[in-house]
Amino acid sequence: MACALAFHVVLKYLQCLAAIFNLAMIGATFMSIIALPWIFGPRASQTAYEHACDSEWIQITLTGHTAAGIVERNIASFSLVSTGELLWTWTSNDPFENDFNLVGLNSTSPTLLPALGNVTIDHATNELTRAWCYNDTKQCATGYVWPFDGLFIEVQFNGTLTRMKNRYRDWSFMNVPGVIMHRVDDNGRQRERVMQTYSSGCREMKICVSSAMQRQTSIVDPDVLVAAYWLLHKQAAYSAWCTR
Repeated sequence: MACALAFHVVLKYLQCLAAIFNLAMIGATFMSIIALPWIFGPRASQTAYEHACDSEWIQITLTGHTAAGIVERNIASFSLVSTGELLWTWTSNDPFENDFNLVGLNSTSPTLLPALGNVTIDHATNELTRAWCYNDTKQCATGYVWPFDGLFIEVQFNGTLTRMKNRYRDWSFMNVPGVIMHRVDDNGRQRERVMQTYSSGCREMKICVSSAMQRQTSIVDPDVLVAAYWLLHKQAAYSAWCTR
């Protein structure tokens, strides 16, 4: 009788230990599931950023300088997605300067050429005050940027007028998907997608230029460059502001 009682007590004790172990395993599994976004979230976000432009035509990358490095230049690199070829770079001395200038082509025979070598916008009037043709000092484009109510850009080049508009009225550079520019017709109807921005932190930004912008000629359209300039300028200023 005593042996049976002792056996029963030991059995209950082992059952209690098993229950505690099971609860511990359930708790550990639950905590690991909760922790997954914290563990893999940043890595997944960085991977998505790195491959954001994989299916696009041109990738433009910018790492804006910090507030402490205000004298450093902001450099934007333009590259062809399909081959990884670095086409050219734009640079600005300060994020609050109102122009990005073409530094130079990466090779003597690049696959693509920019229609414009210089872009300047007067941010008091939002007008395109200087848009020189590539490899020239002649004004060859006019237009303006309307940064309110979303974003609207109009550019006239060689007698052709093009307009584009951001898909979203409320946006910031930290939003996903951020800015998505579409060309629009005379009635404001949305046409082909032009470009889309992606951010990583507050300093890094990519502009993915859509394959729909690829033409038979080897020239990147002026309205694409004006829109890219405006976004680069704003991101550079934002980078300095958010690292104060």
